[in-house]
Amino acid sequence: EYALVESSDPVYGHQIAILSTLPMKNQRRLDIHLRRHLVVDVELPDGEPLTVVAVHAPEGKKRGADARKRQLGALKRESHRLRVRNKHPVVVVGTLGENIQPQDATYPESVAGHLAGRDTNRDSDDCADAAAVGSFGATTRDGQVIDSIYVCGLDLVAAEVMSEGIVVGANDGSDKPWSEVPVDKDEQRDVSDHF
Repeated sequence: EYALVESSDPVYGHQIAILSTLPMKNQRRLDIHLRRHLVVDVELPDGEPLTVVAVHAPEGKKRGADARKRQLGALKRESHRLRVRNKHPVVVVGTLGENIQPQDATYPESVAGHLAGRDTNRDSDDCADAAAVGSFGATTRDGQVIDSIYVCGLDLVAAEVMSEGIVVGANDGSDKPWSEVPVDKDEQRDVSDHF
């Protein structure tokens, strides 16, 4: 199954989708002023629900650090509200555009640390960052963070981020959006290079 809610990305028209082998329902967007995101409820095999939030929030050149922190701060608050209100776990996945790891000294003040709840004194809003748990630091490629996984309200047992080489889309250079590649030339032209 897949879930897709049209984004409001005016430049490239990038969309966010969630693909799942498990049933999904209630696809939606949050009021967080983050153009590329999607929320969906997934039904686990035991019948329990899980909310998944997928985001693409790279560090844009035009967006200032304060605006970006506000956007991702709103994402953190809404993810916590979803968890508390619905009484089931939330998983946040995607690109944050920040090359920082949990072992770094500045992690608690970073966007990644904020999403993990490291910048607060309470445990109730904490989420596990897959890069900090066990040997699941598979969120990097060539030393650069490409995707993140945050698990809120569950014990993280295993997590993996797969990247380029697993999913391959068109690469027509950074100066053109992928949508300029005709579909008959590459049927996966709109597939991201990571998931």
